[in-house]
Amino acid sequence: MDIDELLSRYDAGERDFSRINLQDVNLTGLVLEGVNLTGADLTGSNLTGSSLSYADLSGANLTRATLNHIDLYQANLSGAILSDASLYQVNFGQANLSEAILPGQLSQANLSEIQLPGAQWHKIILNEANLSHSNLSKAILSEADLNWSNLTGIDLSGANLRNAQLYNAILIKSNLTGANLAGANLGGANLSNARLINANLGGAILSGTNLTNTDFSQARLRGAMLDISDLNKALLTGTQMPDGSIHD
Repeated sequence: MDIDELLSRYDAGERDFSRINLQDVNLTGLVLEGVNLTGADLTGSNLTGSSLSYADLSGANLTRATLNHIDLYQANLSGAILSDASLYQVNFGQANLSEAILPGQLSQANLSEIQLPGAQWHKIILNEANLSHSNLSKAILSEADLNWSNLTGIDLSGANLRNAQLYNAILIKSNLTGANLAGANLGGANLSNARLINANLGGAILSGTNLTNTDFSQARLRGAMLDISDLNKALLTGTQMPDGSIHD
């Protein structure tokens, strides 16, 4: 099926194009909202600037595809393969990416409200990404680049963020209960009203961090780098302080 036939059938109201072969096809700027591309082969295709909001791309092969500036709002990408795909400024808002195979770089991507508990994102680049109100509980984000990212209201409970870069990240009202942030760089980050109950922040950098109403109850701050005066604004019941003492 060529592009002209695809568009003609789509314009006529057809939406089911599951398992279609669109390898190395130029699909730039197309509007295919709500299309069914389940199991489609889009290897090497160019979808720059296209709108595929509400589309079903479950199990699709998007290896080496160019998806820059694409709209995938509320799209189903469960089990999709995006290895080596280009994903600059993609809108993944409320998309389903469960069990998807993602590339290691998602700079400036919109991933707000996604559900990816347990995601395996070691060393992933997510700087300046929008992950607000998403569920990444128990995710592996060790050594991830989350500098300048928007993590407002995110659920990172139980997540592994060891040595992650979170410089100037927005973590307002985030849930980091039980998270491992040992060695993480949170310099300049906004952690106001965040929950870090029982979190491990050993050796973390918290210089210039906004800690207003941050809940550090039972957290471990031994060896952390921060201005102790900033902790006056935080909740510290049972917290292990940077010097190893336990706060009453």
